[in-house]
Amino acid sequence: MRRTALLLLAVGCVACVGPSLAPCAVLCGEGAHCPAGTSCRADGYCHAPDQPQACGSVDAPGVADAPGPADAATAMDADAPGCPSPQAPIRADDFADGVTDPMWEPFAAAGASVAEAAGALRITPPSSATGAYAGYRTRCGLDLTVQGAQVTVDTAMFASTVGATVSFSVAVTPQYALQLGAEAGKLYFGRVVDGAWAEITRTDLLARRIWRLRGEPSGLVYAEYSVDGVAWQGWSAAPPAGLGAPVTFTLQAGTYNPVASPGTAGFDDFRPLAP
Repeated sequence: MRRTALLLLAVGCVACVGPSLAPCAVLCGEGAHCPAGTSCRADGYCHAPDQPQACGSVDAPGVADAPGPADAATAMDADAPGCPSPQAPIRADDFADGVTDPMWEPFAAAGASVAEAAGALRITPPSSATGAYAGYRTRCGLDLTVQGAQVTVDTAMFASTVGATVSFSVAVTPQYALQLGAEAGKLYFGRVVDGAWAEITRTDLLARRIWRLRGEPSGLVYAEYSVDGVAWQGWSAAPPAGLGAPVTFTLQAGTYNPVASPGTAGFDDFRPLAP
């Protein structure tokens, strides 16, 4: 089985708890541990005693994983008309003017809303919906080895329950994305392969509201989080295709399972990282 390389930075890898304990939902191995009552098997997934079947590789096209925040994370159009060079710097956006900057492409599922209001990007998914996401994605591709980005995330008014997620993603190819997000009081890191979600690890969210994604010429993508924007912790992964092509960023919130009152998530202070 092909595995995505995982390097834990500054913190120990905690239990790899996925959106559910459904079969083929929780990755293990590579220094991770399974939830109580389950065990890690040769296929790289945690299994309960009543789940004897083996799971397919998460990097194999067509393999369906358990429900999770896959949504629009891999949608991209890096060659959209009028786009500058991928090495051109992206702009900062504090979402305070109430107007969508041309660098963003808004998207929203039926019943969801996304708008700049009260000095932030506000996203409200519909109630009791499945697979309902909304947000902004960058319209043009950029070179992640030259510049990354960071954003401040507000989950105070968003549901702290399983099934409702808020996330910051980078689409490395139309088939592969890495995602840093929050769900039910936890901060998670995972990947989307051909529309199938696979969580890599998670830790307590606490006050870690500043998130950033950046890359290196070696091909590693770093997903990091901070309380103050000075001290950073996080993880990294190596996409199978490397970082040779332009990437796009996505800011979004939504529900992959029905949530009666998902509330509103917010993003603020999006900014490029200095090379």
